[in-house]
Amino acid sequence: LAPLPLLVAARRQLPLATIAATGIGSGAAALLPTLLLDSLLWRRPLWPEGEVLLANTVGNMSANYGTSPAGWYFYSALPRALSLAYPLALASLPLVPRAREYVGVALCFVALYSLLPHKELRFILYAAPLLNAGAAAALAHLFARLPPRNAKTAGRRTAAVLGRAAIAASLAGSLALACCFTAAARLNYPGAHALLALHASSPPRGTRGPRVHVGVEAAISGVSRFLELPPPWQYSKAEGLAPAQLTRFSHLLTGANDDATRDLPGFELAHVERGFTRVAMRPPFLLTEPKINVLRRRKEGAVGRAAAAATEGDYFL
Repeated sequence: LAPLPLLVAARRQLPLATIAATGIGSGAAALLPTLLLDSLLWRRPLWPEGEVLLANTVGNMSANYGTSPAGWYFYSALPRALSLAYPLALASLPLVPRAREYVGVALCFVALYSLLPHKELRFILYAAPLLNAGAAAALAHLFARLPPRNAKTAGRRTAAVLGRAAIAASLAGSLALACCFTAAARLNYPGAHALLALHASSPPRGTRGPRVHVGVEAAISGVSRFLELPPPWQYSKAEGLAPAQLTRFSHLLTGANDDATRDLPGFELAHVERGFTRVAMRPPFLLTEPKINVLRRRKEGAVGRAAAAATEGDYFL
């Protein structure tokens, strides 16, 4: 958000001291509740957003989850997120002086985030409203310059009809792409859907509930604490466990292509969750493939249950 206050200061709409005081005051007001609440819940002084910021910027830990080229936001993420609004937003730079500054602020914001090797669309979604506003301004500029439909010459009347048809087609095309991407997004969280399927198929029996290990692939594709059920359900996201250590769990959520757990002794395949892969030009249009496997431990004897119960405490939170 830094480019926007700098623009306000450069235009002398507000003094820099007022901007700084407002930012510091509102930031402190927003920071205090999260410090108190999260420190209470985690039982230690904690500012979660600050820890994530330091880890992803100074420590560059987010790069462990993949990196993208410097221009990825501009040539891949924004075109897919904004579709036809993206070129219109860029066109507003030369066409609409009033929109130029705000679109420039959004592009500067995206450029700053492009310095981080790990890139995700959600990091820069805050720029989308400004870019959409620039696109709307460019479209309004083009529409205002179309000749009237009752123009005197046939050529101008044709231009009026074709121009209005092109604008309507661009709006309809953007709506169609948004619907397509929304449908694809519904298929993009196989980890969450796999956990919900597990909840539906494995109700607890007695006081000893299911013990679920959530693998990395499931954790980064929708599984969060908001989906967890209360005890006797137990969950763990412990990483780096050997196959023998996974026998402490009753269920595993693993990647469908994870060779280490595909034929894990003592477990059987209970469910396969498919996820989005790409768009095709013919039905079914949205193609999927297996993404997450739900493994269920085979029935064990009393000795196996006792061993699992004796060692499970190190893994469950």
